[in-house]
Amino acid sequence: MAWIHTAYPIWVATNINLCTMGNLLMELDMIKYFDYETLRAANEKAKDLNYNRTLEHSFFKEIDKDALFPITWSMPHNDENIRVRFVHNEFGAESSAAFLDITLDDFHALPATEVNV
Repeated sequence: MAWIHTAYPIWVATNINLCTMGNLLMELDMIKYFDYETLRAANEKAKDLNYNRTLEHSFFKEIDKDALFPITWSMPHNDENIRVRFVHNEFGAESSAAFLDITLDDFHALPATEVNV
């Protein structure tokens, strides 16, 4: 698997998680991410649950199936889900990121990796 690199310093990706936003406390040196299959499954679940932020099926034809997609921002959206922003291409710019609403359980089940800050 290859990482999708971001143009942003890693503190931008993790500083939103420095405070305890409900149960969303994340360690500063950890970042959660999707792989292709996890992202696709989370999106299908979001569609089934009629969540506000979902991805079109065509989106999955355009992304690298072997990449890892870092979550660069997260927040509790309501009592049911978490809104996440993840980078999906190598440029790391605003236009290369997307939003997805996922369940709290799915958010906590996502893998995380250490980052050097």
